[in-house]
Amino acid sequence: RSPAFEQTSGLANLARPELRDFWMAETKHANFSRRAQAVLALGKLVPDETTIAAVRGLVTEAAPIQVVINALNVLKSWDAKGNAPIFEKAKSIPDRRGRIKRAAENALGN
Repeated sequence: RSPAFEQTSGLANLARPELRDFWMAETKHANFSRRAQAVLALGKLVPDETTIAAVRGLVTEAAPIQVVINALNVLKSWDAKGNAPIFEKAKSIPDRRGRIKRAAENALGN
């Protein structure tokens, strides 16, 4: 069975706060691309404590690489200084091409 829609970026561009719960649920979607899009969508909203904690929680070795990179970029846009410990932690997350480490270093201003 195919999803109703594969790309949610158009919906994300609306930046509608009433869709926050939808985007939070999408961060757990089986499709990695949908998860990555959800993180970017959350980044377009005014952050609240729950959303910040959820996005921080995506910066793990177990998360898909693009999800981690998007989370780092969103956290940087919200509060680069306040999220510096998350960026430091991310530098040690392994990935074959070093994309996560580069995104973390960029977030730290290195």
